[in-house]
Amino acid sequence: MGKNTNSFQTESTLNLNGRSYTFHSLPKLQKALGEKHNLARLPFSLKILLENLLRQEDGVIVKKETIENLVKWNPKVEPEDEIQFMPA
Repeated sequence: MGKNTNSFQTESTLNLNGRSYTFHSLPKLQKALGEKHNLARLPFSLKILLENLLRQEDGVIVKKETIENLVKWNPKVEPEDEIQFMPA
C-alpha cells in the first residue's frame, strides 16, 4: 500500500509519556469539509470506519472520494460501494 495522501490534512500527533502517536482527527476533517457535512450525525461505528479510511488513504485502494462518500452516508439509501476496513 502506498503512502497516506492525507487529502483533508487530518493527520495529527499525540504525545504521551514520551511517546508520539499518529492519528487522524475527525474535528480537522469537519473543519476541512465545512458546515455542509455534519460528522456529529454519524453513528459511532461509522466514525471509526471514517478514521480508518483517513489513516489508510493512499489514492489507490482508499481514495479521497471514498472518504467523501462515507461522510455523505444516508441511512435511508442502499449503499453502492463497499467500505474498506483495514484494522491495524
